Amino acid sequence: MLILSGTGKLINQPLHQLTQTIDFYGIKGVLENIFQLCQIYSKISFSYAALKYLNSAQSAEVLLEGKKIGFLGQIHPQTTRNYQINEPIFVAQISLSKIFNYLDNFPPRISYQPVSNFPTSEKDLSFIFPEGINYNEIVKEMKRTAGDNLQEVNIFDIYQNAELAQAGKKSVSFHLIFQSSTKTLKNKEIEEILKDIIEKVEKLFAARARD
Repeated sequence: MLILSGTGKLINQPLHQLTQTIDFYGIKGVLENIFQLCQIYSKISFSYAALKYLNSAQSAEVLLEGKKIGFLGQIHPQTTRNYQINEPIFVAQISLSKIFNYLDNFPPRISYQPVSNFPTSEKDLSFIFPEGINYNEIVKEMKRTAGDNLQEVNIFDIYQNAELAQAGKKSVSFHLIFQSSTKTLKNKEIEEILKDIIEKVEKLFAARARD
């Protein structure tokens, strides 16, 4: 079994007014990264979980091709109060045995591509998001929108000052690396891709691009 748990601040830099607390979406994002590494992410789904030891508003079962392999969510507030814990605790439990058995029967297909000889181009994008947004979903949508020329997306800054906190929002910055396998990308081409990414992210995630 794989068991994850966490509570409190994941990032705490008071000097820069930068904080990030562990929440449901953070634990879910960790699981999604694990499933991607195992190359089974496309086979995974999440559904509502009615488990007495979890907060019903923040809980889910994890399904692998429709079969339950685990759960994640917030420990029920009554339980944390019983142990005099003031902060919410988030947990996940996954059956590695079921994953390994699945991989034995359906091993992933591995493909390779040659390293491109053409130069990379690196750009940064920043958005204001509502709190609770799943950052992994944003990264996946950026890659879907940009296509094969977007090689890598990384989050390098999450910022929240008093004004943003009061509005229930956070500023998140992404570092994007572009590279073509067939040609040198022109600035105009990259700017068009960035424009498409901004429009899609703003539309799907109630976001606002920052200058």
